[in-house]
Amino acid sequence: ERGDLENESRLLYITLQAQPADGVPANANIAWEQGIRLLGYAVEATDERTLQVDLYWQATNPVEVGYTVFCHVLRDGQMIGQHDGPAAGGYYPTERWRAGDIVRDRHVIELSAPYEAGRDALHVGLYRWENMEHLAPLDQAGTPTGDTSVRLEP
Repeated sequence: ERGDLENESRLLYITLQAQPADGVPANANIAWEQGIRLLGYAVEATDERTLQVDLYWQATNPVEVGYTVFCHVLRDGQMIGQHDGPAAGGYYPTERWRAGDIVRDRHVIELSAPYEAGRDALHVGLYRWENMEHLAPLDQAGTPTGDTSVRLEP
């Protein structure tokens, strides 16, 4: 909204909708540093050059830092599309997550070439925008893997 004499508009309010977690895909279960877990994901090619990726994150404890989520589509090691941005389009960023929250995080990726499901690789990760420091996924023992992303199979 904006008043009569104001040059800049400002956000008046945001409505968030809570839903039961029974519709969340359980095809990932990947733990990350800082108490973040990727429960599942859904990938849909909305047309031959657009990929819609829904990530379902869960906070296992409150997250105090704002992380940027990245989705990169690689073909033969070359980037053909990417989307980086705050979780939930910035409407519910990681620094607001509470323990137990499950957040659907949608990323729409424009591709420079038609999507090929068997050939293209989708990599997902998190980093701090301020210093480009990446969070590492954790192995089964809870130790950081040293990787900066995970590959998801569409």
